[in-house]
Amino acid sequence: MAKTKGYKGIGMKGIIAKFYAKNAQKTMDDYIQHAQVITSKLEIIS
Repeated sequence: MAKTKGYKGIGMKGIIAKFYAKNAQKTMDDYIQHAQVITSKLEIIS
């Protein structure tokens, strides 16, 4: 069975991958900070 892409278009290679990585890195610190705030508010169930 052939594997198909879930989208049409070019893949994440070359300049597109570099562009994505650069922009994703800019928001990673905010993402981590928000994740820590959310997880600190979760109730631990054991």
